[in-house]
Amino acid sequence: MWDPAEADFADGRIYAGDPSSDDPEYVSDREDLEPLLLDVWNRHLAPGLPLHSISTCAVNSRDRDPV
Repeated sequence: MWDPAEADFADGRIYAGDPSSDDPEYVSDREDLEPLLLDVWNRHLAPGLPLHSISTCAVNSRDRDPV
């Protein structure tokens, strides 16, 4: 969002600031966003993690030298 009044993180609208200015609210300078974005990312990944873990274990066990 270019207008901070329209920002609503819960609805996926983040005020990004103006990249052509020295706006301190520019998204890359917003340390407050990192935990919020990581939470969204982790919820996005969560459904596939068990399958990924099983697949990784299978590949690792297959590639090991027999004892």
